[in-house]
Amino acid sequence: MTVFEFRQSPAAQLWSAASDGADRFLAEPRSAGRAVSIWAGRAGTLVQFYDFAIARYQGDVHAMTGHVLEQIKPK
Repeated sequence: MTVFEFRQSPAAQLWSAASDGADRFLAEPRSAGRAVSIWAGRAGTLVQFYDFAIARYQGDVHAMTGHVLEQIKPK
C-alpha cells in the first residue's frame, strides 16, 4: 500500500523519484502527529521496495525509460 501511495503522491514516477520527494511523502504522517512507527514503517517499506527494484529490475527500467534507479534514503 505504501508504494502505491508514494506513486500517487506528487513525488514523481517511481523510477525518477528522488530523496526529497520521499521526504515530502514521509512528512505527511509526521506533521499530522502520527506515531513514529507509522512514518518509520513507510520509510522502511520504500527502502525495501527500491532495494528489490534495483537488484531485480535496474537494467529493464534503464532500457525502457533511460533512468537509473537510485535508492531513496529518507532523512
